[in-house]
Amino acid sequence: MASQDMPLIIKQIFIFFIPSVLTVEGGPIFILLALMFHIFRNKKIGTYLTLVLVSLFIFISSPQNDQWMMVFSLLPIYLYNGEEGRKEKWLFYIFYPLHIIVLYLLSTLIFL
Repeated sequence: MASQDMPLIIKQIFIFFIPSVLTVEGGPIFILLALMFHIFRNKKIGTYLTLVLVSLFIFISSPQNDQWMMVFSLLPIYLYNGEEGRKEKWLFYIFYPLHIIVLYLLSTLIFL
């Protein structure tokens, strides 16, 4: 490895281990969404409105981006009563990998 490659490797390691606004999944808009959810954590209307406005912003700025569909998570957020649900740990250990496999198989069959 050449010595001139070393600064690049150090930068890559830094970017990998140190989170930043530019490298966060979803981009800066999701940092704003998380911050607004925290600010409105005790105000349900503020939480709902924040989610709708961010979804609308994403749809208007980039209609081909499917992330705007997060507005449909409003229903489970609305129905959440603040209490812990039943312990169905093994259901999710089985369901999650199984449904990913089924979706993968469906996508390969559809796009043959």
